[in-house]
Amino acid sequence: MPTSETATGVSPLTEGHASLDARTLLFCIGAQKCGTTRLLDYFQTHPDIHTPPLKQVHHFDFAFSSRGGSRNQAKITARKRADIDRRVDGARQRLEDKSANWPAEKVAEAKEALRVLELRQGLRHGSLPYVDVLTDGLGDEPVVCDASSSYGMLGAKAFAAMRATHTRTKFIFIMRDPVDRQWGAFRAALRTKLSNAAKDFDPDAFLSSYIADTPRLIASDYKGTIEALRKSVPPTDVLCLFYETLFLPETLRAITDFIGVQECPAESFRPKGLADGGSPPPAQFTKVFRARLDPVYAFVARRFGAHAPLVWDWTPRQMDIIEKAKNAPNI
Repeated sequence: MPTSETATGVSPLTEGHASLDARTLLFCIGAQKCGTTRLLDYFQTHPDIHTPPLKQVHHFDFAFSSRGGSRNQAKITARKRADIDRRVDGARQRLEDKSANWPAEKVAEAKEALRVLELRQGLRHGSLPYVDVLTDGLGDEPVVCDASSSYGMLGAKAFAAMRATHTRTKFIFIMRDPVDRQWGAFRAALRTKLSNAAKDFDPDAFLSSYIADTPRLIASDYKGTIEALRKSVPPTDVLCLFYETLFLPETLRAITDFIGVQECPAESFRPKGLADGGSPPPAQFTKVFRARLDPVYAFVARRFGAHAPLVWDWTPRQMDIIEKAKNAPNI
């Protein structure tokens, strides 16, 4: 079951922007591999929620470093700008070289894809205001959504800036069994490596190096995210959810009530996982990450009590805490 979790004196960035007046700006902040994209897919089908064509905007994780962030932020910024410039140039060149032989429908799709890339390029270089990207294609929907899974790794300063973006903001944070989330992140990283790997790439060696890379745990630091939110956002403006129960009718009802829109069924949506053909993690992976992430399990058991999903890999002591809890405290 879901449960609800200030920056003040800051002039909203959207102030005077008529297209956002009286609307709610909803941030879905991850965590990564916890269903943010699936929830965004659902929002795209909802008649009362606008999602920009730039699917995950990634504005605030570009403007702010993650908790315990990199000392090379300037280098990261330059690399991301260079990357989007290359992508835009490549898309323009393909359109110029090949569009004469494409059917009209494919040309239209390529032009729209290029336009979306140019939105990100303008955002990265600061030539296009964030609010213009958010409201691209906006109709009469009362809610505008910015969903980016990496926002969950940001700190209190970033969340304060997000809250100050508009006069009416809401935040949704999704958690998943920490070891399952970590395995999902590894599989995504492995797919990326395999698509670009040299012939001598060794998946087993990559797995070993991944297990040894402790900094990767930040995306599973749900306590850090929730504490940063508490410093920056009123508890009534944050809804915490769980991946495992994300598309149950009662969860969807809690979401729509939270943001003030009509209920909308989501029969075709459900979190992906092992039931969808994914392979389980090897025993060593589970052993190592379950030990490292035990404080996360303990925090969620204490904080959310009976609202925590029973399917998580709880210890007997943590399960005892959950079973004895009658009501989870507000965060």
